Amino acid sequence: MKMKTKNKVLFFSAMVLFSWSCGSRTNADGTKMTEFHDEATYGACSVSVDESYSLIMDAEKDAFEATYPDAHLKIVYKPEGELVKDLMRPGDSTRFIVISRDLNEEEKKIFDAKNSHPTVLKVAYDAVAIINNKANTNDSLSIEQLRQILAQKITTWKQVDPKAKEEAINVVFDNKQSGNARFIKEKLLNNSDKFPSNCYAVNTNQDVINYVSEHPNAMGVIGVNWISDKDDSTSKAIMKKIKVVAISSDSLPKAYYKPYQAYIYQKTYPLCREVYIINREGRMGLGTGFAIYIASDKGQRIVLKDGLVPATMPVRLVNINRE
Repeated sequence: MKMKTKNKVLFFSAMVLFSWSCGSRTNADGTKMTEFHDEATYGACSVSVDESYSLIMDAEKDAFEATYPDAHLKIVYKPEGELVKDLMRPGDSTRFIVISRDLNEEEKKIFDAKNSHPTVLKVAYDAVAIINNKANTNDSLSIEQLRQILAQKITTWKQVDPKAKEEAINVVFDNKQSGNARFIKEKLLNNSDKFPSNCYAVNTNQDVINYVSEHPNAMGVIGVNWISDKDDSTSKAIMKKIKVVAISSDSLPKAYYKPYQAYIYQKTYPLCREVYIINREGRMGLGTGFAIYIASDKGQRIVLKDGLVPATMPVRLVNINRE
């Protein structure tokens, strides 16, 4: 991945930003600044984030606040459908959002009418993962089979795997307004406004995982960040409860891939997507400071460790011969 010019500028800005002192900021009279004043590494601000990215954003927040003790970030996790609404609200309630898509044309027009021009920064590549119950005999699906399941042309697991029981397939999402649901509609349902009757929304990614682990006939749709960090205790516990399904693409129908980093980077896994920061702060405040940190070398190393693919730093693939 080659860095574009704007990313080079970003890294230069990050070098300048993080060469500043990490100590408390003071007013001219020596008194400590209030929480209502903020700059790139000091103060308080609120950020709205797609719930799919809660694990990685908690890690970014913890690292940023450990480096800058006078920075206090409030991250609110919500379905994707509520994020842009938060960003459009007047005032300083939400500085930026983390979301799996860019602004659409209608949203851009609304911001233009407000004379507001948010900056959009791609910070990672990730994917939507398909999960099954541990007892399910099937561990792979073609992208066409996924389409047919969602179109209710395939309705039982026995139609997928002759060894399976004659059980109806229930598809479970986190939330009707989530980025996961929107992505599946765009990718597999031709942007349909509605899901078929075999699809259910529970609430969060964790709820999807719990439901699939308790129902042998269920198939779940979650953000890959929930299962991508092999060292994280939460991811480890989840992997003991469910199995991740390998998916084949239309172009390579006999090659099945799980949402591992290398396959996300190469886009051989067919359910890949991108992660964006959309920032309307318009100044070097704490929101911008945090955004720069996520896109900097330190922040991108957290992206890499958490099992996603960095978008603002080069990626190197290494082949390991186990023979």
